[in-house]
Amino acid sequence: MDDEIEDALDDLNFHVEKSMRYHQRIRGFYDFTHKLFMFVIIISGSSALIGRPVVFAITASILAALNLVWSPSQQARRHEILFQRFSDLAIELRSGMSSEDNLRAWRKQREIIEKDESPVFHALEADCDNEVRHAWGRTEELVKIGYWTRVTMYILRHTNKTPFKTYLTKNQADTDKTQEVHGT
Repeated sequence: MDDEIEDALDDLNFHVEKSMRYHQRIRGFYDFTHKLFMFVIIISGSSALIGRPVVFAITASILAALNLVWSPSQQARRHEILFQRFSDLAIELRSGMSSEDNLRAWRKQREIIEKDESPVFHALEADCDNEVRHAWGRTEELVKIGYWTRVTMYILRHTNKTPFKTYLTKNQADTDKTQEVHGT
């Protein structure tokens, strides 16, 4: 029974670590996007006074509207809060006594946090899974993420309509027969 609890605790700890990385990375993307938009808006607005005012004014207006509607700064804050909540759970997992009651409570806490999450960017989630597997020395099941999927992992959800996750088995990894993840 103790081995089952330890395995379940290890699995929960793995998923919490992956969620922390996911929210940290998506927060960074939204923060960068917001700062980039603001920079281009400021440059376009001030350039409109000296050069081609119509082009720069239109650029500033479009980016300002996009920033207002998409709200990358608010998205970043939401993911920062989710990261903090998962981080608090990780602290509890790593410092608490492993028992069936604690495991049940921690699983419930994870589900409560997950209900506040937005839909997942599957390629980013797979990349975070790979990061944790590398960090924990579990390289027997990795996902190879294709170039275009990697380029668009922060803006497209890459749903599982096509075979998205193709895990490598230990034998495939040993013989270097990797399969590429297909994103749409």
